[in-house]
Formats: sequence, structure tokens, C-alpha cells
Amino acid sequence: MLPAVLRTAIDPEPRVIPPRADASEEMRGEVVAFPLHGEALLVRLADVLRQRVAGRQPAHNPLWLTISRTPRTRLSIDRTAYVDYVSEASTYRAAIEAAPDTKVILKTTNFDALASFVMQYIDDRLLDRAPVEAAP
Repeated sequence: MLPAVLRTAIDPEPRVIPPRADASEEMRGEVVAFPLHGEALLVRLADVLRQRVAGRQPAHNPLWLTISRTPRTRLSIDRTAYVDYVSEASTYRAAIEAAPDTKVILKTTNFDALASFVMQYIDDRLLDRAPVEAAP
């Protein structure tokens, strides 16, 4: 079951995707790495965030919302914020640089708390307007 914050943005009921009609019956020798549960949730959070910000990106400081996997799974939110999934400890670590010498860090195993924290940050960023130029 997905956390409540994600259920509101996606279908509440899981769907079964039928096999393709042209899929062959012969077995293939490909091995695909299946993401850990925590990684999969982080990937899904990135998808939900992309849908939430679609068409509302702040032009002066865009949101990246990209997933990378070196050395651990990371959701890069923008140039000052990211979320790492530490698989060894099944822990999420969100970090936001609030000022050059100040970083806010949330370290949790609770995905709902992480999603709420990130959603709040995204919502604040969407309210952020372009810097106002000083009048001459």
C-alpha cells in the first residue's frame, strides 16, 4: 500500500497490466535489477513530484526531480536539496541547504514523514517568485 500522500496523487486501486499480445513464449536470458522497496518508493515520489510541478516550474531556480544511483539512490530536487536512500539501514536522508552555512537534515525510516517533508519544501518552492528587481 502506498503512503496517503502518494495515494491522493495516483490511482487508489492497483491495476494489473496484461501481457502484450505480441510477447513471445520463449524465455530470455536478461537479468533486470529490481529496485529495493525503499528505492521504488523514492522513484514513485519523484514521479508524483514531477506531476505536481508540471507547468509550474520556477524559471529562476528550476526543480530537477531526477533519480541517480551513484553511490546510493538519490532524488535530486534542485541545486540545494536532495534525498538519499541508505539501503544498508533502510533509511531516507533528506538534506536542504537553507543558507551557505546551514543545512536542514531529516533522517528517517518513515516514508510518510519524508514525503510530507519533501512536499512541504516543493510547495514552498512553487510559491517562491522570481527575485524582485529594485526600483531605480
